[in-house]
Amino acid sequence: ADAVLATDALEVGGQRQSVAVLFTDLRGFTAYSEGIPAERLVRELNAYLDSMVAVISSENGIVDKYIGDAIMAVWGVPAPSDDDAARAIRTAWKLQKALEVHNAERAAHGAPPLAQGVGVHFGPAIAGNIGTAERLQYTVIGEVVNLASRLESATKGTSNSVILSQAVVDAAGEIEGVPPIRSLEPVALRGRTDPMAVATFDDAPTPGM
Repeated sequence: ADAVLATDALEVGGQRQSVAVLFTDLRGFTAYSEGIPAERLVRELNAYLDSMVAVISSENGIVDKYIGDAIMAVWGVPAPSDDDAARAIRTAWKLQKALEVHNAERAAHGAPPLAQGVGVHFGPAIAGNIGTAERLQYTVIGEVVNLASRLESATKGTSNSVILSQAVVDAAGEIEGVPPIRSLEPVALRGRTDPMAVATFDDAPTPGM
């Protein structure tokens, strides 16, 4: 916000730049929420978001938006850095470890564990103020966002809680603080003609609800 306000950028429009985009989404949370009082549900969701956002912020990520129990985070805006892709990948690993800690806290209060999927992609996007003169939102749009979301969705029904595009792995290079990364079978994603090259962590934790 400070970077945007320090310029004359508060107008509709944006500029093309490379960004890393990460999506998380809780598994089975809609079904879990049935029959739970709204006040308790909000407390539990906020506690989960607090844990996840702390990790994202620790790696200089920006939370673009919450979509129910999902989170969209971005690296590379408003100004790109050389390690945006590496930070996004390291965040994906740290989110899974943070969920293990959060689930231990939930267990101490008699609550069942949560499970989440994480998808990460890297590529060009349009970053800027999207909307109207009356209501603007600084965000990123483009195929990189759509594919990051679909990579997260591709974790459903698999043993892989994290799916990374090969594009973000290649952009990151050497990454400190994460396990080795291994390639997976290419996945077919809606909107793409060819399957997408993807990878995951060698020993990614898969806590389940």
